[in-house]
Amino acid sequence: MTINHRPPSLPRPRNIGHRGARGLAPENTVAGMRAAIQAGADGVEFDVQRTADGHLVVFHDDDLQRICGVSGRVVTSTLAQLRELDAGRHFGPPFAGEPIPTLDEVLEALPAHCFVNIEAKRFTLASDGLEAGIVEAVRRHGLLGRCVVSSFNPVLLWRLSRMAPEVPLGLLYAPDLPPGLNRGWPRRFLRLAALHPHYEQVTPALVDAAHRRGWQVNTWTVNDPAEMQRLIALEVDGIITDRPDVLRELLG
Repeated sequence: MTINHRPPSLPRPRNIGHRGARGLAPENTVAGMRAAIQAGADGVEFDVQRTADGHLVVFHDDDLQRICGVSGRVVTSTLAQLRELDAGRHFGPPFAGEPIPTLDEVLEALPAHCFVNIEAKRFTLASDGLEAGIVEAVRRHGLLGRCVVSSFNPVLLWRLSRMAPEVPLGLLYAPDLPPGLNRGWPRRFLRLAALHPHYEQVTPALVDAAHRRGWQVNTWTVNDPAEMQRLIALEVDGIITDRPDVLRELLG
């Protein structure tokens, strides 16, 4: 399935807040999502993992140390255990007490028009039910037509495409991945709507080839204004940034 390139109401790249608005508020929190929208983002990107007791939560790292200051992992913790943690204090005192949110809580906090990029974070090839939970949430919240589910894990994307072919998928890749994966070769066997390369990998040839295939190009994580301008000129479809306020000013 494909998703439309730049709808007529948005004749420019989508301004997509990275992990909400990571440069303005604690990443992957409800406060961060609201900060992104207030800063002018057209949509948000955030990471989703599955807890040990089957809940989907919005959190980037496998380990809890960097954000919450405690040892442990999301996938081996229950939702009740994660609820006891502080996901905002590391960013600054005004955000102390901000919890790790569930996927439902984040989606319910976003305006109805908001574009949503759900990044499925799974660090192994085995399935733990994350795909099924994401599909259920996309359907329950009516996200079809304004969402994409992305991942670095091509096996997860393959399973998701078999489970729900109507859900648009985006393949993430970056220069520091193993050979082949670092250039997005799994796109050869995946049913994709978009490529999500690191911004250093975006060239005129890549954008042209992707658009000829009917794929969008959403690139990450772009915080330098000069790089934003380069990517706007290349006509990428989405720019994922920690500073949606800066990108808003450039887009006018």
